Amino acid sequence: MERRRQGLCFNCDEPYTPTHVCPRLFYLETVDFTEEDALADEAAALPPQAAAEGAPAAAPATALVVSLHALAGIRDERTMLLPVTIHGERLVALVDTGSTHNFLPEATMRRLALQPTGGEQLRVTVANGDRLRCHGLAWDVPITIGGEHFSITCAGIDLGCFDIILGVDFLRTLGPILWDFDALMMTFWRLGRRIRWDGQNGDLFTEPQGLPPARAYDHRIHLLPGSAPVAVRPYRYPQLQKDELERQCALMLAAGIIRISTSPFTAPVLLVRKSYGTWRFCIDYRALNAVTLKDKFPIPVVDELLDELHGARFFTKLDLGSGYHQVRMHPNDIAKTAFRTHHGHFEFLVMPFGLTNAPATFQALMNDVLRPYLRRFVLVFFDDILIYIASWAEHLQHVAIVFNELRAHHLHLKRSKCSFGTPSVAYLDHVISADGVAMDADKVAAVAAWPTPHSPRALRGFLGLAGYYRKFIREFGLIASPLTRLLRRDAFAWDEEATTAFEALKGALTTGPVLQMPDFDRPFVVDCDASGAGFGAVLHQGDGPLAFFSRPFALRHLKLAPYERELIGLVQAVRHWRPYLWGRSFQIRTDHYNLDSTVGASEGTALCIRSGPTFGLFTEIRRAMATAADAVLLRQQLAAGDLEEPWRFTDGLLLHGRCVFVPAHDDLRHQVLLLAHSAGHEDVQKTLHRLRADFYIPGDRALVRDWVRSCMTCQRNKTETLRPAGLLQPLDVPSQVWADISMDFIVGLPKVGGKSVILTVVDRFSKYAHFIALGHPYTAASVARAFFEGIVRLHRFPSSIVSDRDPVFTSHVWRDLFRMGGVQLRLSTAFHPQTDGQSEVVNKVIAMYLRCITGDRPRAWVDWLAWAEYCYNTSYHSALRATPFEVVYGRPPPPILPVDPATARTEAAGELIRTRDEMLAEVRQRLLQA
Repeated sequence: MERRRQGLCFNCDEPYTPTHVCPRLFYLETVDFTEEDALADEAAALPPQAAAEGAPAAAPATALVVSLHALAGIRDERTMLLPVTIHGERLVALVDTGSTHNFLPEATMRRLALQPTGGEQLRVTVANGDRLRCHGLAWDVPITIGGEHFSITCAGIDLGCFDIILGVDFLRTLGPILWDFDALMMTFWRLGRRIRWDGQNGDLFTEPQGLPPARAYDHRIHLLPGSAPVAVRPYRYPQLQKDELERQCALMLAAGIIRISTSPFTAPVLLVRKSYGTWRFCIDYRALNAVTLKDKFPIPVVDELLDELHGARFFTKLDLGSGYHQVRMHPNDIAKTAFRTHHGHFEFLVMPFGLTNAPATFQALMNDVLRPYLRRFVLVFFDDILIYIASWAEHLQHVAIVFNELRAHHLHLKRSKCSFGTPSVAYLDHVISADGVAMDADKVAAVAAWPTPHSPRALRGFLGLAGYYRKFIREFGLIASPLTRLLRRDAFAWDEEATTAFEALKGALTTGPVLQMPDFDRPFVVDCDASGAGFGAVLHQGDGPLAFFSRPFALRHLKLAPYERELIGLVQAVRHWRPYLWGRSFQIRTDHYNLDSTVGASEGTALCIRSGPTFGLFTEIRRAMATAADAVLLRQQLAAGDLEEPWRFTDGLLLHGRCVFVPAHDDLRHQVLLLAHSAGHEDVQKTLHRLRADFYIPGDRALVRDWVRSCMTCQRNKTETLRPAGLLQPLDVPSQVWADISMDFIVGLPKVGGKSVILTVVDRFSKYAHFIALGHPYTAASVARAFFEGIVRLHRFPSSIVSDRDPVFTSHVWRDLFRMGGVQLRLSTAFHPQTDGQSEVVNKVIAMYLRCITGDRPRAWVDWLAWAEYCYNTSYHSALRATPFEVVYGRPPPPILPVDPATARTEAAGELIRTRDEMLAEVRQRLLQA
């Protein structure tokens, strides 16, 4: 009752709250000395020849005792582990003064081919009084520690926590030992030499004293222009938390982490209960973060880090203790970190947790410290450092290198979170070993124990946690699709289907496989299969999965034919795994015969070409470079020095100037010509100019001429052009760009969004054009408004306008508006369109382009009007001997580079690129079928 009155926990002396968790229990060791008759029995069991052979005589005289910590695998910051080698096998030894002898697991003895003897009557006493069966003693076991060779005697017991225990029987042979348990350093003399184990790194595991040194990466807080100081009043704290706040502030003041503040900035403090009962000191910087300029330093992607670990067999994980507090605040920004509690106003001298740019600052620091070793044998994710390699000897060298770099930059580690030289390691919520990558058991257990969600927020939390491991789950997207549908607006209604999907997803996560790590020296294989609801794909290299990918089909895809859905699945899988497949030949395996014939012998690069402007074309060129006769000859001549500029060889591609050389490969040149001509179905000269912007093909003019003449799309949609009969009366030649223009209308288009008319405006000097969509009926005022917004805004008022006698152009409103603007209106002769022949030609070109591109979807002409304008303005003009773009801007038009929709940061941007690619793919498919 006294505890209840004082508000204390019944099991510990801490104040009780509804979220209270008692501190973890600890082991208490006691030693129960063995009786004399037991000692005599164990001594009698030793072989009589042991002493004669020079074996240690410790076993007959004393009982075999193993400490409770060693048997239970209990370790803390004072546990000393050493890497050792026995018969060529690397082990990790526990140095234990609480164990009388050296102990090896019985399974390890068999693996090392040791021959234990005399174990029938031996017993091992645990410090708590329990007795264990001994499997015998192994004599003269050779062991190497830190380059020093020893011969020891080991007792075999059922030990599952450590590889080997080195007890007093071994330690006494070292003589006097200077042992610093805080630094975990052993120093002794052997054969006249001073030996020190782990002493050179003990300083890395001590608590840092004072402030960290000033560095180039001291944290800055840059505010948005015009931002006022951010001040948020403190929260009201429960009475039980006030003492904790005062205690932690006092500790930070004593450590020099914070100081008293008079800053106009302030933020409130929160105390969050940790899993083992203590409190985490958190500051709510959300208001400050809202007015802070965001740092764009790249944060590592977990999957990209894990991809570097192929072939590694030994792992050391290092964790910085309070890593953020090892980075100073810049003196000019200390005041912005101020926080206020119920008893004071303070500010941080080191980087606190909770600032929006703190992760970027810390990652930049760690990348700079370990930059020479990143992706060679070190990975860094904030304060988690992973050292990996296949060789034990190299691993020891690499650990020493990293330790030296950390010491040089005054960075300290927390030993309780470090692990050394292990064959498997938990890193970034994954378990990594030489066998591959597995899901972290604790995370999987959290998913398995997740209660049934009763709100969209709870469901979103479950899917977020489960989605972190989606690459481990075959058909994750299909299994989770009934749940994701519930996240739509006003769609949350939990039913039997949702329950089935929820349980199926949890079951799939608890039985996920171990994924292999990619070997970038071997080819990749993509297996894909589609059903009526979605598709699933597997990336592998023949000996186990690397990743799974699946997704349900969109509603518009469900209406397609099966082979079309299969193709969509393949394209999305290839785009999703682009980082693995870029620049490489890879294989696609599918069970759909029609699709196999469509993509051409299951080659992934052919699929990429047919799916739009992606990376497959250059992959094909690289592959052809190794086999085409002309390419091989040119490469040999270049290597021998017989070829000079403009020839050069870069990244597997042979370049002629800045253009990629395309070898004499029929299929490859077919794809290049298709890409150049299908951009706008232009004539020979314009297609040739577009081709030469990126590719070099000897004799390309004849190839392009034959291609254009045989294009069925051009034959169906283009009209024949003949020179008009009789003499022409040409207009005066303009003297500068956008001084004299011509205008006309294209009418009768399908009405889309109220638009059914195109106003074409052409600069008579540069031939540069703008196409403006209008609604019908239109008036002089509406056309003039569109003209001001689309032309005058960009190019000023022209000197003259040539147009036909459309009622708009002859109206009083039109004439009055341009009279005030000082524009001369030049109307064509009635029934004589040759006066404005330039606008008529442009109208014909744009109409032809839209017919070619949107022939199957005529109502999509509005979406493609901007691309039509770009295509026209970047096309070669024979009269100019250049493109209109080049005349206006004084430089060649930049090419539109291929873009992978998967790299888009927003769904809308990805959908725009995806729609464009799908349209181009359809155009290419029609051309191939024609």
